[in-house]
Amino acid sequence: MRSATRWVVAAWLLGVSAWLTGPARADDLKPKVGDPFPDIAVKATQAELVKKDATELSIKDLKGKIVVIAFYPKALTGG
Repeated sequence: MRSATRWVVAAWLLGVSAWLTGPARADDLKPKVGDPFPDIAVKATQAELVKKDATELSIKDLKGKIVVIAFYPKALTGG
């Protein structure tokens, strides 16, 4: 019974926090022209060409170089 009570309390807290913060609007999540690209590290197959003995790259590793970022939202999907 104690475990069930914890789950109910956790679910209630999650609901209250979601209600207080409000729904995320789609416009808030979309990047705008001129927004900086987030500095995240991603696995790269030829990272050692940019940084010695690297398996991951981030935007700061590419500073000063010409970078093209392409997204393929429907690549490898059935839709």
